[in-house]
Amino acid sequence: MGRPPGGTIGETLAGQKILLTGFTGFVGKCLVWKLLKSVPSVGTIFVLVRGDPKKKMTATERFNAIVNDIPFTLLEKQSISKLSVIEGDLSCDWTSFRQLTTGCVDIVIHAAATVNFEESIKKAVEVNVTGTKRLLAFCNAHLKPRLFLYVSTGYSHCDVMTHVTESIPRLPALDTQQVVAAIDWMTEEMGESVKGQLLGSKPNSYVFAKALCENMINDSIHECSFPVAIARPTIVGAACSEPAPGFIDNYNALTGAWLAYGHGIWRVTSNDSSLNFDCIPVDICVNGIIATVSHCLRASDSGGDAARPITIVNLSTSSTNPCTWNVPERTQWRCRDEVPFDNAVRYPLCFTVRTKLAEKIISLIYQDLFAKLYDLLLLASGSRFRLSRITDKMYRLFNTTSFFVQHQWTWEDRTLMQVDRALAHEDREAFPILASHINWVHYYFDYYLGIKKYLLKENTEDMRTAKRRQLALKGMHYVGEPVILISILSLMAYAIFYFVSLLL
Repeated sequence: MGRPPGGTIGETLAGQKILLTGFTGFVGKCLVWKLLKSVPSVGTIFVLVRGDPKKKMTATERFNAIVNDIPFTLLEKQSISKLSVIEGDLSCDWTSFRQLTTGCVDIVIHAAATVNFEESIKKAVEVNVTGTKRLLAFCNAHLKPRLFLYVSTGYSHCDVMTHVTESIPRLPALDTQQVVAAIDWMTEEMGESVKGQLLGSKPNSYVFAKALCENMINDSIHECSFPVAIARPTIVGAACSEPAPGFIDNYNALTGAWLAYGHGIWRVTSNDSSLNFDCIPVDICVNGIIATVSHCLRASDSGGDAARPITIVNLSTSSTNPCTWNVPERTQWRCRDEVPFDNAVRYPLCFTVRTKLAEKIISLIYQDLFAKLYDLLLLASGSRFRLSRITDKMYRLFNTTSFFVQHQWTWEDRTLMQVDRALAHEDREAFPILASHINWVHYYFDYYLGIKKYLLKENTEDMRTAKRRQLALKGMHYVGEPVILISILSLMAYAIFYFVSLLL
């Protein structure tokens, strides 16, 4: 394909000043990195950063810590000078936004969110909805950008659609503005007392807040003097190729499960491996966002179809290159010996069972009982580490993600394909937005390796020590653990027989 009307992505974004929220998040970091690397002519990128009271870090300190680490250390230092830090919090602190005036921002990309599935309903709405509402109002009154793009989730309406269309379904029996106002008024305790009623069929407060926010944007669109777009990525996973294969910086979703598996903590699952698993590599997700921004700007300038009030693009992989759970499951079996973690406590092994009852029984024996025995040894040695705490966190992760593991969806990709067709040849090479070229077996191997390299900070060049440890754990699994298990079950049987005999 030749050069599209309006030019390439680099030409469209040249000199454009961007305001980005969510810079400290995984997608935000990779988005800024990609812009600095592949669009060197981009204008100033204003990044909103809040201080971290828990770590006692100011916004500037957090910013410096991020740009002095991967992936930004892979860039030339002068490119970082394009970044300008704005200290603030969308949910409460707006004083720092006063430095932004009309004309100083061309594009707003709103990626900030709380992604905690267990977040209180008040906090989830406060950050994900009220913050967005305030930012939209500020853009309309002061910034007047050329485009506002909101990063939502591909699961915002997963309870009402198995085929997710490029539309915004109304929340049943709920008035968006009244719900937001009521939750803002409520205390944390009041919000939790009515949480079940508010969520309805939504699986958690995160999905509810994202759906509510989309409805709020749809209701407010007539007040906006600029085009609005919504990007809906599915489960964002490690990088496929950029900034580095397997790059990951968080413990969410599959990452957390593989950390538990690789350390020998997760031992049983009842997942259906034949279901589709829609994981979008972060670089494909970021490319999709950038390409959508460029597409909407060109269409708006030319008055084309994409100049409609809201452009919705579903960023998924299932339509172009579907993958089932079977692929990451087979990958973890391969990686347990090829990419062992340095500090595994048991030999990685995961049983697949058909029923939840079987899963609970095996979990009790192979996970909970082992964790308690391991903690007794740690207690005797004077260590404060407790394996049972890690096991509890694992159960919480699995409980909050079970809805997404036990179901499957497909996503309409009409707008995504439209954006792809409009890309110039050089843009399709530099900004691939479709997953059709991905070899999932290779991708998930790099993903697992990336967990060891980027999250655990372990040596991936020389793994001989880790492999020797893994070999020892393997011997303990096949020899030592059966002996211990039989001994425990024998003692339990003897105790039961003893007490029954007393009763008789």
